[in-house]
Amino acid sequence: TARDYTPALRRALGLAADKGVLVLGVQESSAAAEGGLEPDDCIIELNEQPVADMTAFRARHAALLAANGADKEYQVLLTVERKRLRKYALLTITPREAEPGE
Repeated sequence: TARDYTPALRRALGLAADKGVLVLGVQESSAAAEGGLEPDDCIIELNEQPVADMTAFRARHAALLAANGADKEYQVLLTVERKRLRKYALLTITPREAEPGE
């Protein structure tokens, strides 16, 4: 699960990113878990394109889903900030996991 990243959250978590999507939780055995995402990670890029908020994240993900087909597996590269360090997570999205932000 995820939510918009706000300046108040940025200060509370001690992160440097100005915008992004905050990871609230990661479901066990999900693409996010297998890709190494953790709660309090801030997603700042999706396939090397900046992500300002959940709306932008969902729009970019929906475009990827449309381009790849709803019944096909595909990969996405997330750039995240974790404790002021930039990390990369390669996620393999299966048709059952294709709904962004869940």
